[in-house]
Amino acid sequence: MSRKEKIRINLIADAFILFSIWYMDILFIQVLLALLAIYKHYYFIYKMKTIKPEKENANNYVSE
Repeated sequence: MSRKEKIRINLIADAFILFSIWYMDILFIQVLLALLAIYKHYYFIYKMKTIKPEKENANNYVSE
């Protein structure tokens, strides 16, 4: 997964988690969601491999 994809997925997931923390009135659930967000960042940073995107070459064609 590329760094750009990781950032995009994390931002979307963080928005939903923050909205859920704000919306819920149960402290236990709020703490659980905050821990989930922290673990999600740990997993995305340290466990998932980041690949460098290949540069697309405009002259990348096969001549026969």
